[in-house]
Amino acid sequence: MKVLELINIHKYFTHSDHTLKVLKGIDLVIQTGDTVAITGVSGSGKSTLLHIMGALDPPTMGTVKFEERPVNGMSESELCNLRNRSIGFVFQFHHLLPELNAHENVMMPLLIQGGSKRDAKAKAMETLEMLGLKERANHRTGELSGGEQQRVAIARAIVTAPRILIADEPTGNLDKNTGQEIIRILLGLRKEKELAIVVATHNREFAVAMDRELELIDGRLVTKKEI
Repeated sequence: MKVLELINIHKYFTHSDHTLKVLKGIDLVIQTGDTVAITGVSGSGKSTLLHIMGALDPPTMGTVKFEERPVNGMSESELCNLRNRSIGFVFQFHHLLPELNAHENVMMPLLIQGGSKRDAKAKAMETLEMLGLKERANHRTGELSGGEQQRVAIARAIVTAPRILIADEPTGNLDKNTGQEIIRILLGLRKEKELAIVVATHNREFAVAMDRELELIDGRLVTKKEI
């Protein structure tokens, strides 16, 4: 099933009298269960592309479709609902709320949806347990290692059972062994949850492990590997 489609996506940024053309006609289809690595040099526009894919930022030109429905023109309320229910995000820096413990951080997306606190507690704990964090559930962010923090961030991203997980350099702030653990976890989720995964990464091991590797060069996507 087609989860996400980008059609002729352009993104420009204008500063004073200068226009920077970051994306120059991106076409991409993501199906259920796809794993895609987006590579490219720093500043090539990988994060910009992911933000557009995740409905965090609109394109200057072009169409974004989520499960065949155009994202362009959605109200802010509709966009928030789409992001909260159907798209999971993981970033290089976990962005966990430091005043909350791991369990409470993972509960947040479910509470935002309007679910009961009881159900949110149960689902969040189930997700933490799946990621090997049951014993760390009551620890605050500052009491967790970098790898544990990133696993909590992954738990928060998938607790709503999204259709696609978008990750921006999720191993970029981790040591090699911890990074390998995150790769293993994400690829395991793909199989268990039938989750499409798109990752922007400089990590060659990560890129090679994905079904497709697409490199962003001069604002366009070039296929480097496809299974």
